[in-house]
Amino acid sequence: LDLLNHHNGLLNTQSQADSKGNTLTATSKILKGDEIFHSYGGSGTTSSELFRRYGFIESWPQLYAWTANPAAGRSEFWFLLLENRAGVILYPQEDVTSQIGTTEGTEWLTDASTTTGGHNEGLTRQSLAQFYRSASHVLSSLPTSVKEDQAILTGLLNQQKRTSSRGTNKSGEEKLVLE
Repeated sequence: LDLLNHHNGLLNTQSQADSKGNTLTATSKILKGDEIFHSYGGSGTTSSELFRRYGFIESWPQLYAWTANPAAGRSEFWFLLLENRAGVILYPQEDVTSQIGTTEGTEWLTDASTTTGGHNEGLTRQSLAQFYRSASHVLSSLPTSVKEDQAILTGLLNQQKRTSSRGTNKSGEEKLVLE
């Protein structure tokens, strides 16, 4: 499974483990040269779980969740970021989140993005205020601000551009040349 690419929005395989091993089955036609996509997380896996386990966050769909007061076990907050930032669903319904990491097709993503506004508009003012307060608290607890994160990422991008030229050593092997 290490050779498969992860993308919950483009799945074309599913796996089944049993005592004999793991079987990977195509769930749609895969042509020569096509990428093979598999879910590393499965149904309802959050983006933060993927990051903790595998060190990446996919571009879409991104599902985030947190508990405001874990000791008291209360107030879970969820939001789902859709493709190309087409929308954010606050408190997405289980029938939507359960589709993440399954091979049921991607129609649910299209349906979710077209109904985002109506879903969010149906939330109470109290729910929105509680979500805002909790999200603000979580974000303020992070060690850097969005502006600082942008500066860090810009610096890394500039560093990558400076180190992108290549050359060869005496034995003809390719090497990276730092400028």
